[in-house]
Amino acid sequence: MRFVDTKTDDPADHPWRMRQVISTNIAPRDGQWHHVRLPLQDLTEQGSWDNETWYNPQGDFDWAAIDALVFDAQQGNLQGVQLWFDDIRITE
Repeated sequence: MRFVDTKTDDPADHPWRMRQVISTNIAPRDGQWHHVRLPLQDLTEQGSWDNETWYNPQGDFDWAAIDALVFDAQQGNLQGVQLWFDDIRITE
């Protein structure tokens, strides 16, 4: 799971990412619903993919300019796996 911030018109700016890997330690794949809590302070900046180039993290993620919340399978093949998300909240 990752947040992506907004890319500005500044050529030095990129859509930076903050992420947390949701592993089976966080959400077991046992067919049951699980409450998953991901504190924003625990997310780590992972860099940016922009203009077909990877940029390593530079500490430039902007929490005030989030463009997207993304769930993807970068950590492994999820063929045949069903994931359901319900009641997603961002709270204090």
